[in-house]
Amino acid sequence: FGVRPGMTILELFGAGGNTAEVLARAVGPNGKVYMQNPDFFYERFGKKAVDERLANNRLPNVVRLDKPLNAMGLEPNSLDGATAFMVLHDFFWLSQDVPGILKDVHKALKPGGWFGVVDHAAPAGTGAGDAKGRDKGPHRIDEAYVKKIFAEAGFVLEASNDVLRNPADDRTKPFYDESFRGKSTDRFVLRFRKKSN
Repeated sequence: FGVRPGMTILELFGAGGNTAEVLARAVGPNGKVYMQNPDFFYERFGKKAVDERLANNRLPNVVRLDKPLNAMGLEPNSLDGATAFMVLHDFFWLSQDVPGILKDVHKALKPGGWFGVVDHAAPAGTGAGDAKGRDKGPHRIDEAYVKKIFAEAGFVLEASNDVLRNPADDRTKPFYDESFRGKSTDRFVLRFRKKSN
């Protein structure tokens, strides 16, 4: 996605912080990573994993942002980048206003800022229909639909990568299905950009 030392990055729905830690090491001591989690994460899984990861100031450049997706309170033009790793599909049961989330992040990005998305691919034409309630559905999202909603929020699709593609996946089963043990789902990787002007 173009993570560089000194950047300020928002990780949306960071869960236990695995990716936030990788990002924190990449941006270095002069960078910052906001690890956002909605209340649901802590209600369901507790705070232990996050507390242990951040204990004793071991990741001093990671800042917890324990706020709902639609009320993150982000400062305009304050971020170099944002990420949603395997969680964009979850936004559709966590929020009634996913376009509003994307618009908020767009405003918070500096001109030229980027938004990287990785997620489980759903069958073409399903839109957000496969991103159902938290314990139902295959927990996937249609790649074309993702491109559409990002464009509507003001983003430009700048790049994609097939490194995580799995053509053997028919895209109908949830990512946690037993058939994926030792394998991966078909995943898309997209980088969107906020225009510089």
